Amino acid sequence: MSIKNTTTYTLAHPHASKLIFAVSIFVFMFYLLALVVLTNVYQYAVVGALCELLFLPMLALLIAIPVLSIVQLIKYRKSAKAYPFLSLAFIAISLFIISQNG
Repeated sequence: MSIKNTTTYTLAHPHASKLIFAVSIFVFMFYLLALVVLTNVYQYAVVGALCELLFLPMLALLIAIPVLSIVQLIKYRKSAKAYPFLSLAFIAISLFIISQNG
C-alpha cells in the first residue's frame, strides 16, 4: 500500500495568482468603501464594528500581497500573467487612497 503525498497550496499552484488578485480586489474595495464611500463608518454600530474587526487583517494583507506578487513575478517571470501586475496596481491604489484620506 503506497502513501500518496498531499499537495499543499503554494505560490506554484496555477490558481495562486488568481487568488492573490481576488484578495487584492477585496482589500481595495474595503479601503474604498471605508475611507471614501462611508466617510463616517461609526455612524452605524454594525459597520463600525465590522471595520474595526477587519482593520488589522486588511493592514496585514496590504503588506503581504505586494510581497507575494513580487515573489511570483521574480520566480515565474516566463509564465507571469497579468494577475501579479494587477494585484500590485490595486494595492498601490489602495495605498494612495489611504494616504489621501488618512
